[in-house]
Amino acid sequence: MDSALQILKKQFTINPKDVDFRCTLKVSSLINYYIEAAWNHAEALNLGFSHLTPLGLAWVLTRLKFIIHSVPTWPGELVLETWPKGMDRIQYIRDAEIKDGNNKAVASITSTWMIIDAKSKRPKVHLKDEELLYKLKDKHAVEETLPALSFSGEPESVTPYTVRYSDVDMNHHLTTLRYLEFMFDTYSEDFILKNQPKEITVNFLREVMFGSRLEMKRFISDNYHGFELLNTDTGTVSFRGEIVY
Repeated sequence: MDSALQILKKQFTINPKDVDFRCTLKVSSLINYYIEAAWNHAEALNLGFSHLTPLGLAWVLTRLKFIIHSVPTWPGELVLETWPKGMDRIQYIRDAEIKDGNNKAVASITSTWMIIDAKSKRPKVHLKDEELLYKLKDKHAVEETLPALSFSGEPESVTPYTVRYSDVDMNHHLTTLRYLEFMFDTYSEDFILKNQPKEITVNFLREVMFGSRLEMKRFISDNYHGFELLNTDTGTVSFRGEIVY
C-alpha cells in the first residue's frame, strides 16, 4: 500500500439538515462525517466494504470518544483528517481531527473497530501485520485508551423507543447515529439551549434490529450524564454512553 494514503483529508459543507434549532452542528452529524471519512479511508487502504464483503467479513464500530473544542454553525465548512493507529489485541484503532474553515479546532476523536465474521458475528483478525496500520501509532488525536462504561444506582429518567424504518440501515440494524440521537432526545429544549457537551464516550455492545423495543436510561452524577440502552425484548444492554458538560 502507498504510504501517502496513511492520512485521509476530507472537506465537508455544513448543510441545514446537519444542524439543530440553534443552527449549531448536531453531535450526530459530526459523527456521521467521521464515519463517512473512516469508511472512505478503509476503501483506499483496501480494507473497506468492497474488500471485506467477498471474504464474509464486516467492520463494526465498538467504542468512540470525541472531545469537542468548539461548535460550528450553519453555514460553514469543516476539514477532517483521519488515520489508523495500529491495534489493541483484536481492536483496530482510528483517530481524527476536525477543524472549521478558519482552521479552528472543532473536535478530536478516537475510536476502536472490529472486523467480524458476517455470519457468526465473531471477531476476526485481518491484516494484523500490515505495516501501514502502524505507521502513525504514535500520532494521537486522543491519547487515552477507551474505557468500558458502567453505571450504578437508579436512573434519573427512562425513555421508551421502538425501532422504526427511519432508524435502521441496510442490514436492518439500528444506525450508529440513532444511538447518539437517542441520548439527546431525552433532554428538554431548555436544557439543550443552556448546555453544550464537552466530551462524549460511547460503547456499542449489541446490534439492535428493526422493531426492537428499547428503553434509554439516563443516570446523573456530578461529573457526567450516563446513558444505557436496554433492549426490553431480550433484556440485554445494547449501548452505553457518557456525556461530560
